[in-house]
Amino acid sequence: MRLDAASARPGAMGMAPASAATGLAEGGAGLAAAAWAIERRFGLDFASGGLAALQDALGRAAAGCRVAPERFVADLAAGRLRAPELGTLVGELTVGETYFWRDPATFEWLLARWLPERLRRRSQAGETIALWSAGCSSGEEAFSLAMAIDQLVPAPEQGDWGFDILASDLNPQAIAQGRRAVYGKWSFRGLSASAWPHRFEPASGDGMRVVERLRRRVRFEVDNLVDAAAGGDAQQRFDLIFCRNVLMYLSEAQQQTVVARLVDALLPGGYLCVAPVEAGLPALHALRADAGPGLPCLRRPPLPRPVVRGPPPAPQSEPTASAVGGPAPTAGDGAARAGLAEQLAADGEHQAAGRVLREWLDQDPLAVDAHCLQARIAAAKGDDRAAARAWRLVLSLAPRHVPAWLGLAAIARRDGCMADARRHERRAARAIAAGLAQGLPGPACGFGANAPEPLRRPADARRG
Repeated sequence: MRLDAASARPGAMGMAPASAATGLAEGGAGLAAAAWAIERRFGLDFASGGLAALQDALGRAAAGCRVAPERFVADLAAGRLRAPELGTLVGELTVGETYFWRDPATFEWLLARWLPERLRRRSQAGETIALWSAGCSSGEEAFSLAMAIDQLVPAPEQGDWGFDILASDLNPQAIAQGRRAVYGKWSFRGLSASAWPHRFEPASGDGMRVVERLRRRVRFEVDNLVDAAAGGDAQQRFDLIFCRNVLMYLSEAQQQTVVARLVDALLPGGYLCVAPVEAGLPALHALRADAGPGLPCLRRPPLPRPVVRGPPPAPQSEPTASAVGGPAPTAGDGAARAGLAEQLAADGEHQAAGRVLREWLDQDPLAVDAHCLQARIAAAKGDDRAAARAWRLVLSLAPRHVPAWLGLAAIARRDGCMADARRHERRAARAIAAGLAQGLPGPACGFGANAPEPLRRPADARRG
């Protein structure tokens, strides 16, 4: 959701005429006081434009609470409005503009790169993968995240992986709708519910309801992002936060407040995904835009690596792995080479990362992880041809490498080859299913040497 100002939809359903706010002149002190109170409490910026829309919204809220507009504004400015009245006001100030799988490129990145990598890393630590849809509106975005997990880790084994999805919004009415999980045609836009087999079920009228196993994945809370103490779990840390089309409606000062809260809630190395139009906001400049060209997914810098003291490296004419990251890893130290190359790529040092990988492949041409990193670096640089070539090399060595199949699927989608994309996605799903059914080792499914427990246990043991 989006804290879309009411002015975004003139003539929206239920809009009362401007005369409902009689006595609240657009240039009057009462309206200015209301704008200031709303900015301070909710972060919404009406003072720099949109006072006419605010006038209408206050009139409708006052009518809904059966009080005079002037009295309603006076109580708002003095902080005397009670929770039900504040809920009515929020419902008039915000408009839920969202739908399933909004901004598909972000979800393609999540499926092809972020989620497979996080599955591998988090399985090693044995911790839950936590995601937060902040400003979720009626829940379509949060359920899209649940469906992305469902697409990569098919039921019924997905419950073993440990996922937690929090969906929060300022508007209690939107949260109530999200908990009902019933959606009409507008939420699907060009996407029919038939495109999501086993994820929706018919509801009353023309609505479709998210199936129970996906509803259980998402917990909804009313939360004011401007007030860290207003709701939510202040101690929880997240691997990924979606906060899209929210910051753009806040004042500059409150953008800083909200971004500080979101960054504090991210784990080191975690990502904050915003709307493309928001990616250049000054409040976000401390985050790294390293997800790929044009992707508004920004990373909180990871914790610094421990510094190993030693003799300074010898001067060299060209930076190498030794010059950039300390002593060069030995031929058998694949994990060290992978870590160094990933860090260099994350820092934007793609050429240095490429040199590390070439040295690695010169000594071990069959190193799957090296080819995988080459594909990811090429994708980050926007070189789909090189990325596809590297992914196919990975598959020639590890036919059940899930990230490789999903990487090829993402490239096919960008090229408009939807049949190829679906075929690659089916191969990824079969690779995961085969790994879970046969108890194959981690590398066969692309999850590294330490596969999650469900991948390492035979199917018979799980049933018992």
